[in-house]
Amino acid sequence: ESNTAMDRARAMGFDTPAAHFSRHGIDVSELNSGKFAIAPFDAVGTHVGSEKAALERFQNTVGYKVNNPSYAKDELKGVTYPVIIRRGKELLGPNNKPSSEQALSMAWSEKADYGNLRKSNADLRKEVFGKYDSVPYINDVEAAGEVSYILPPQNIRSRFAAFDPARINEKDLLASLAALGIGVPMVSGLLSEQE
Repeated sequence: ESNTAMDRARAMGFDTPAAHFSRHGIDVSELNSGKFAIAPFDAVGTHVGSEKAALERFQNTVGYKVNNPSYAKDELKGVTYPVIIRRGKELLGPNNKPSSEQALSMAWSEKADYGNLRKSNADLRKEVFGKYDSVPYINDVEAAGEVSYILPPQNIRSRFAAFDPARINEKDLLASLAALGIGVPMVSGLLSEQE
């Protein structure tokens, strides 16, 4: 009972702070790129990285539209999710180090069935996350040179989550202790004040 949410997070293996920027600008209870992305590198799992990487992704996708009359207000969307991830068993590249973004993207593209990407992406996701918990890679674009991660939804939690051990394998970002009568605010309310 005296454990804090962060104590529970570490005990459950959630020990790496990260950020995810979504250009879709929607509130979700889980971060599951497979529901939105089509390209294999983007659809296998959800990408997270440093706060610097999330800011650069915002600047490259939404920020350049700000104060530009060519873009409508509804195109100025984006949501940043401050998260903590569970890396667990990592899929590493040669020499037991993270692969480069380009090498990983090319390898996964070669496995894709471009006539049925939804199915081949789902198959690749099962293959990767049937053996591994996360895929670290050297980011080539945002915060170039930094390590980013690709994860399944159950290995991503909001930094404001309750970290309920009974819900360790769920995809819910908060995985709250609501069943015990402990209230947790909605993620969207906590993040809405971010720039």
